[in-house]
Amino acid sequence: MRRLLDCTVLVLLTGGCHTSLSQLEDPAGADAGAALPDDAGPAEPDDLDAGGDEQDTSAGNPPASPDCKKRIKVVLRTNYGMEAFDPGKKKDNGYPNTCWLGFDESTGRTENLASGAQGWRGCGQNGCGHDPAGASHWYYDDTSPQHTDDRAKIVYAHDFGGNNPGGMKGIKGTVDMARRPDPATGIPRWKYFQVDVPGYPDIINRWFAETHDPVGDHAGYEDQNNDYIDEWAAFIHEVNDYRIRPQLVIISSSGSNQKCQAAHDQVLNACKRIGSGRSIGLTMEGGLRWDYGHCEGLVVQALNTCMCKVAGGCFE
Repeated sequence: MRRLLDCTVLVLLTGGCHTSLSQLEDPAGADAGAALPDDAGPAEPDDLDAGGDEQDTSAGNPPASPDCKKRIKVVLRTNYGMEAFDPGKKKDNGYPNTCWLGFDESTGRTENLASGAQGWRGCGQNGCGHDPAGASHWYYDDTSPQHTDDRAKIVYAHDFGGNNPGGMKGIKGTVDMARRPDPATGIPRWKYFQVDVPGYPDIINRWFAETHDPVGDHAGYEDQNNDYIDEWAAFIHEVNDYRIRPQLVIISSSGSNQKCQAAHDQVLNACKRIGSGRSIGLTMEGGLRWDYGHCEGLVVQALNTCMCKVAGGCFE
């Protein structure tokens, strides 16, 4: 479902910026407006997703603010590239605050599955079209009840030589799971399983459950919806595997399917359900670069609001 395109290295923008939020986003207001108060969506049941296991590997971020109420790792897949996070937008809460796990302010980077510079091999039903030499990570996009050969394709993603002779060996991978109707029952579900290959058992150590509902989508068009957040929360308990993380779709487009306030609200809703120390995935669709005119500001704002006790705070 997702396109496997490399993105440029995120370069930290320098220099101050004194724009208002309305100037942060596009002039038509597609990504404008203040964040909602921190009472949108459910209460914050950290016990639902408690016991985080992500480590803060960021080298250049200041220590976490004492006002952080939780710390979450934000994992991106910017399929069409992105505008670097701009520190000049801190005053508008449009730049990652110190509560983000894994964000390195010295480089302006967080984990990004579309980044060849970060060593990501990306594979799918049609092979490994995103295969940088010296890959240090790999993912498969995506399993579906409507596929008959996902297991074999995941083995291929791991074993394929390509630009990495010998395959991925002991490197464990990430697998996306599309929620689609099961042909046998007509009921949507995720297709979740582990895979062994000779010499390397359990080659998957993280799954992303796509929360996007494709109902209403058609060729060349996806809507801004993430209707399966509740189902993800129930699913991790059903299978007792907290390595299954939610992956929300964010639409960056020039059409009516770009709904930045809806993207903000959906990210805030999901983030509130995530326990401190765990991850949330965001994948960017719609055909355009993710930038401050295409929902980047409001999505960052939602994550900051979710993680910080003080509105617009947690930057020091």
